[in-house]
Amino acid sequence: MIHATSSLRVDSCWKHEGIWGDRTCAQLVRYTHCRNCHVFGEAAAELLERPLPRGYREEWAARLAQPARGRREQGEESAVIFRLGDEWLGLRTALFLEVVGRRPVHTVPHREGGILEGVVNIRGELLICISLARLFGIEGAVSGGTGGMRRLLVASHNGERLVFPADEVYAGCRYSRRDVGPIPATLALSAAPFTAGILRWNGRSVGLLEEGVLFKAIGEQLA
Repeated sequence: MIHATSSLRVDSCWKHEGIWGDRTCAQLVRYTHCRNCHVFGEAAAELLERPLPRGYREEWAARLAQPARGRREQGEESAVIFRLGDEWLGLRTALFLEVVGRRPVHTVPHREGGILEGVVNIRGELLICISLARLFGIEGAVSGGTGGMRRLLVASHNGERLVFPADEVYAGCRYSRRDVGPIPATLALSAAPFTAGILRWNGRSVGLLEEGVLFKAIGEQLA
């Protein structure tokens, strides 16, 4: 590894009689701190303008040309994984604004049935709350009403924000596209018509939802 060193000599008075030394410098009364002194500034400029050591540019060019190994190892995709009843599902992390805890959902008069749960107060704003479990036909999942729910996920798609409840939530799961496979014929998945593929995660089969199909169906249900 090449270090950017040279024969340049700098009078580092700040380390001896300055703020990082014994503080005997008479200029401290005027400048209070060495970084305010012209000597300190001139020394910094001299260091920054010194010639680069041999091979410095070549070494850094080679480093920057290498692929980002950390990102490749962790996975190039990210999803929020959540449970509805017995089914584990996932949506792209970028679609979510936040995950909040229990709070009441207020029903909307004359809008009973369907996927609409009601409206919920999120940071002083009333947002539509829907039931993905009802849309998918998942039995035993948490539902809304006037009671509390375990988790509320706040999502946004094409500028439209909405909320839906989930039994459990795991945010920021990273994975690679090659880890996503087709839906096995033996897997009973209620959300299959809305699912782009299956991700194996923590020993579970997670249905990764196709956001375009999902939000189109939500819009049609709410129309």
